[in-house]
Amino acid sequence: MTVDEVVADVGIAKASLYKHFSSKEELAAAAMVRVLDLALAEVERLRTALVEPDADGVRRGRHLDIEAAFTLRDDQPVGLVLAATPDGEERTRVVYRPQARRLTIERSRSSLDAEVSRQDVQGLLVLDDGEPLRLRVLLDASVLEVYANERLCLSTRLYPTRGDSDRASAFCDGSASALAQLQVWATGEVMPDRVG
Repeated sequence: MTVDEVVADVGIAKASLYKHFSSKEELAAAAMVRVLDLALAEVERLRTALVEPDADGVRRGRHLDIEAAFTLRDDQPVGLVLAATPDGEERTRVVYRPQARRLTIERSRSSLDAEVSRQDVQGLLVLDDGEPLRLRVLLDASVLEVYANERLCLSTRLYPTRGDSDRASAFCDGSASALAQLQVWATGEVMPDRVG
């Protein structure tokens, strides 16, 4: 869409538009922020209830909105285990490795279906000294989106095959790092009418 089309749709002069936005790029960025805000508002609307942990600290659900924060005090991995079966046969790990500065969605055990890709999804995430790892995770059956520290987004499909692939938990492999926050909400399905 051109600037001329925008001003025509909005019904203002081009000069008025540039009083609010100094460039086309700034206008595009504002539009993207607006779309993201609308999407996050929809996610908030889908939240139905907090999911309390069981005696082992495990939460259950196939449609989850998770907010987690980790205080990093060593170089050992921290993260979340999602869509896991009780025996761990199926599970997906979201792992941050501080020394490598890498956030990874480990998919090697995400599905028992031999046709499903097991390639990990990963990205570089450089945290400042003392900065906690903050994760926002959206799980909608087999769709997984992970947002880290408001600057990295990873997404993938999981395709779990077992009906009991519904467990979620946090982990800290080292003794010094700690889980500072973990809140889990059950959500409604984003696309409840889809097949499969």
